[in-house]
Formats: sequence, C-alpha cells, structure tokens
Amino acid sequence: MSETDLAHARSYLSETLDWQAVFQYAQRHNVVSLLNRHLKSFPAEYVPLEVLKKFNDFAHRNHLHSLYLSAILCEVVKVFEEDDLPLLVFKGPALAVAAYGDVALRQFGDLDVLVLPEDVGRARDLLVNQQFAPAADFDRAGWEKLLQSEYHLSFFHNKKQCLLELHWRVLPRYFGFRFDTHDLWQRHIKLNIPGGAVRTFSNEDYLLVLCAHGAKHAWERLTWLCDVAEILHRDTSLDWNYLTDEARRLEGENYLRLGLILARQILDAPLPTHLAKAYLQDVNLMKLAATIRTFLCYTADRRPQTTEMLKFHLGIHSSYRNKLRYMRDLLFIPSIADHKQHPETTELLTALNRPLGLIRRHITRKKSREPKT
Repeated sequence: MSETDLAHARSYLSETLDWQAVFQYAQRHNVVSLLNRHLKSFPAEYVPLEVLKKFNDFAHRNHLHSLYLSAILCEVVKVFEEDDLPLLVFKGPALAVAAYGDVALRQFGDLDVLVLPEDVGRARDLLVNQQFAPAADFDRAGWEKLLQSEYHLSFFHNKKQCLLELHWRVLPRYFGFRFDTHDLWQRHIKLNIPGGAVRTFSNEDYLLVLCAHGAKHAWERLTWLCDVAEILHRDTSLDWNYLTDEARRLEGENYLRLGLILARQILDAPLPTHLAKAYLQDVNLMKLAATIRTFLCYTADRRPQTTEMLKFHLGIHSSYRNKLRYMRDLLFIPSIADHKQHPETTELLTALNRPLGLIRRHITRKKSREPKT
C-alpha cells in the first residue's frame, strides 16, 4: 500500500465497521488472505483483536491448503515430464507466485493445466493412471467431438480431494481472444513454486489470459482484478507494444483494455499514461467498466442475471461480426453437458438441441433465485 492508500484506509477503519460484512465480502471475492496481510500492518486500535484472529485463522488454513495443492501439482508435472509431454500450469499456485510472490496470498481451490490439443489423449491417460477420474468419458468419436467443441475437462482425485482442470484451449470457442496454445508454449517461462519448478505463461501472456478469463466471468470476483494489479505493480519491464499488438491480433483488444482500466480505477494499478488516457476516453469501455463496478457490489446471494451477462459479453466484442460469431458459437457449439445429455445423437442434432438446453438452464437458475414462500 502507498502512504495515500494507508491514510485512506485508516480513515475508514476509524469509523465503526460491520466486520462480519467485511469478512463475508472478502470471502465472496476470495481476498481474505490478501486483506489479512494488510490488516496486520495497522496499529491495534484500528482492527479489533477478534477480527484479526478470524482473518488470520482463515489465512493460515488457506496457506496450508495452497501448499498441499502445490505439492500435488508438482507431482503431476513430474509425471508429465517423465513422459516428455509438454505441460503449462496456470492460475493456482503458479499465478500466486507470479503475481504475489507467495502462495499464501492467493486463494484457489483447484489446479489448472494446459496441453497442446494433439496431446489431450495422452494427458488424459496419464491423469487417469494417477487416479484422477474424468468428469465425463467418451468413446473415440465422442472425444473427437469434445476436442472440437470444448476447451477443458475436469478431473477429480477422490483420495486427495483435488479437482484438476485439463485445458487444451484457454477459453470456450464462442469468446474472442483466440489464443494459440503452441504460441503460449513457445513464450513460456519457468517458475519456482513450493514443491518444484513449473512452466507457466510469461507475464505479458498472463495479463492477456487473466483479462480474458475475467471478462468471461464478467469480473465477478475482486481477486481476479487483484491478480492483474499485482502483476502490473511487480513487473516494471512489461512489453506494452507486444501486449497491445497481440490483443489486437487475437481480436481481444477490449478484453485487455477493460481489465487494465478496471485495475487502474479500482486498485490504482500503474498503466502507461497514453494508454490510461485513451482508455478513459473510450465511451463504450467506460460503460462496461461501470457495469463491472455494479457487479462487484453484489452481495453473496446475488449474481448477475443471464441477460446482464449476455449484454456485457456482447458489449465487449468490438465488431458486429464478432458479436454475431459469439452468438452463433454460444447457441450451437455443444458443451460437455450437451454431449452427455445426447450421447447417441449426431453432431448436428446435438447442436440444434443446445439452444433448448440453454433456455431450460436459464429458467432453472431464475427459479432458484426466486424467494421461497
């Protein structure tokens, strides 16, 4: 925190705060451990002892769980290396170290790995041999469909109680930002995490991926913006020309711009002056940023409505061509759930059934939000 930030924080802390509400908000946004670090830096009169204990106890449990997951990840990495299978790890402990320098400061509950599309079959077999069970399994033809339509598959280790997501794309096909896994591999870096060394994204690629991931979920959690802001604070040698050019090439410029300006506005992250000025003058970008700030204020029992998410996702696409492509792919590219529900149907029929499934899921979610009478 800067001296200005500390002064502002002290003025807030000098007032009577609902610390239970603060803790619940921090939980919803996965920033309890991060907030705990800052609260411990204040004099005792600002934060009640029982509040500090509550935050510290949570952070301690999170640290132990993070170390546990890091050890499991390093075991997986070792198995893949022994089989000479290229593997990138991202989010989880790798992002915690890249952004914060410490796995204790970022909350995560699962592991994410990325392989080349042609290696998915081998990667699946290696994970199954390590007692990770796939969330769904298919015959050869089913797997071919899955590789074309999906971007990841979840695996769960029952004994270790660990969820691992195997990715072969960064995002679903219906989003912009068409990352090439081979390009990400070519630019990867090595990073030391508790338990060993792993291969992960360069900081420039991490910012692109984080801004894409945040936009996919409409930046519902503050922790995702914290990740972006921390990388911007820690890495003063970012290649800004590469960042902006690559985002433009991948048709994801608005994704990057939105993530960066939100990190600037909300968390005072450093940005080159010319970029910050250009972003602030972008009317559509400012509307999207205002929408996200509203989402971030939602309480734990409220999430953005399906229609709000759709409006946001359409708004972030920069051209009508991309908006139409987004709607086409969203409506007609089957997901794992669609394939599981219609395992015997042709690809065409599964695709035609998808809009009906989306409508049913929307109605189910809407009913679940209705107050009980």
